[in-house]
Amino acid sequence: MTNMFSSVVEKLRKSNYEDELHSLTISNIKVNSQKKECVVYLSSSQYLSDDILGLLENKTKEFYDKGSIIFKNCPEKHEEPVLKRYVKSNWPRLVDNICKEIPMIYEWLNQTEYKVSNDRFILKINEEIGIDILKMKNIPSIIEGIIYDNTGVQCTVELSLGKRQKDEERHENYYANRKRKEIQITEKILKQNNSLEKEKQNIKKVNVVLGKTISDAPIRINEINETGRNVTIQGKVFNIQEKRLRNNNRLLIISLTDYTNSIYIKLFQKAGAKSMVKTIKAGTWLKLAGKVEYDNYLKEIIIVPSDINIINITQETDTCKEKRVELHLHTNMSAMDGINSPSDFINKAAKWGHKAIAITDHGVVQAYPEAYK
Repeated sequence: MTNMFSSVVEKLRKSNYEDELHSLTISNIKVNSQKKECVVYLSSSQYLSDDILGLLENKTKEFYDKGSIIFKNCPEKHEEPVLKRYVKSNWPRLVDNICKEIPMIYEWLNQTEYKVSNDRFILKINEEIGIDILKMKNIPSIIEGIIYDNTGVQCTVELSLGKRQKDEERHENYYANRKRKEIQITEKILKQNNSLEKEKQNIKKVNVVLGKTISDAPIRINEINETGRNVTIQGKVFNIQEKRLRNNNRLLIISLTDYTNSIYIKLFQKAGAKSMVKTIKAGTWLKLAGKVEYDNYLKEIIIVPSDINIINITQETDTCKEKRVELHLHTNMSAMDGINSPSDFINKAAKWGHKAIAITDHGVVQAYPEAYK
């Protein structure tokens, strides 16, 4: 075993791994004869990444083919915590693997700064909308699972707001003008599958970018669950990319969210056509109609639009100095009379500056426990 191991290490030292393998030694060996498996625990002055451990295993197969040999770090030989060493050695590769499965999050996860504190792994995201999307895609739990599978460490992945990008368009982001408390309430309602607050929207101006003016009412993005049908949606652009193809045509990829979910919009423009990038920017609100398709490259459901309208939206506010108190409200616990939850009404009243509301559900008291929270 020792001679074989020395030969493998000597080969790799001649490659690009001299620093990592300089002080490498075998600390322990465990053999499972039933599984024909041998686990070799290694000690080194540096933490060995999964890539290096994988290379050792592949090279060992050239010398030994009677069973499997697995290489692992020997944690007790290091003063630096296992979690910190694992993240330091494997974070870029971990990000690439996750983004291959969920391409939409690459922009947010690739730009992330991180900090490891005991069993806490803190990711600093540049924008609040990025935090929202990563939570929506369950990324913290996915990362926690990967770390546990590879190290046995049960850590907690936290998302926090880092330094904002200097781009002016990102500073105009919708979430930058909202209180953190409103975001947390929205996330809670989404997780409970409650209806989002239905706010009256005053559309002052419509700018037709593609096709015709859209008159159909939009649906929520999280209601899109099948391909082949035509839909109308409305949301905010948080990223836009333009790629020039070999035939000089252009491919436009728009990332759109309505805060229930996010989706890609793909559009091909012929050579010579006016670029939409100058018209549609991050922060622009769009209403669009198109066909739902599955994109084999992105491996996600997308929309191919036939009509795109730019819209300006202002939300209804209460500008009166003396606020009223609503004395007659039915929640979704009043059959046939209400569709919104108590949280919806309470959040709206708080946003308008109202100090109280009266819930008048008939024949039930189920609404009050939620309101109490």
